[in-house]
Amino acid sequence: MIDENNTRIAFITRINGDEFEARAISEKDGFMVEVQLGNDHVIVGQIGSYLAVAAADIKLLVMVNSMWQEEAEDGELIRHFTLIPLGEVKPDGGFERGVKHYPTTGAEVHLLKAEQLSGMLGQYNEAGYKVGYLSSFESMPVFLDPDALFGRHLAILGQSGSGKSWTVTSLIQSALNAMPNAHIVLLDLHGEYSFNEFDAQSHSPFPPDKVRSLNANDLEIPYWLLTYVELLELLTDPGDPNYSVQIAFLRDTVFELKKKANEHMGLGHITVDTPLYFPLVELYMRCKKVSGHSPLIFDPIQIGPQRISGKFLLPVSRN
Repeated sequence: MIDENNTRIAFITRINGDEFEARAISEKDGFMVEVQLGNDHVIVGQIGSYLAVAAADIKLLVMVNSMWQEEAEDGELIRHFTLIPLGEVKPDGGFERGVKHYPTTGAEVHLLKAEQLSGMLGQYNEAGYKVGYLSSFESMPVFLDPDALFGRHLAILGQSGSGKSWTVTSLIQSALNAMPNAHIVLLDLHGEYSFNEFDAQSHSPFPPDKVRSLNANDLEIPYWLLTYVELLELLTDPGDPNYSVQIAFLRDTVFELKKKANEHMGLGHITVDTPLYFPLVELYMRCKKVSGHSPLIFDPIQIGPQRISGKFLLPVSRN
């Protein structure tokens, strides 16, 4: 019978570099689908739950990736798991990512108690950045390293209605709690996080004294921060029969103007995409001059004075 004193549920039957396969003990040997470990109710083999693989001095933390069952000739159910190895459990109970020492077939697979798992995964508890609770142990909070999380790219993927916006909100709320002086820039294209303008009875999920909301219509973007492709999208029409001439003219002219305007800085190698100031008025005048001699280039109205305000582009319709 599986309990707090006997946590063995399976044994390893197949091993490769990134996945193990295990066969559960039989019901005659005490296998149960649901087990009570202390205060936690555990569903054995639940996808995403954590288990331990033990063989001699090797102890690994693994995660359940799949589970299935077969029926033997005598009618007995044979259950199987596929397990993803996550890392090694150190002698002091801590956790180290990656596997250096692999077990062999026959190694035992054990359930983990919440306190055991907390000891393995609790290295970032002191950071205070709590993002939720483990699905397999709802009493166990999960803490992440905020430096590692926000220091690299992170994607939150899911179907419509799956909770992507809720997850983003929760991560930012936790960040504000753990790091009240952090600076976070949120581009809210659909008004999901600060929507008073669209619904007066709704409110932002963030503390009013911690957030400043700016309407995109109030922003002015330095045109010289735009890439060459973005300038093309702004100033040209791919359907124009002279489009190929236009893109070549823009590329050469923008590069020349950037190089000339910044030659005193001694920057060395630059490209047409290097974010450097160049005079937009000069670009306009050159387009106008070329268009005056040939109908093959630009209609100067398309990038006329209504698009120029000092060193900034204004949000003007292309029509």
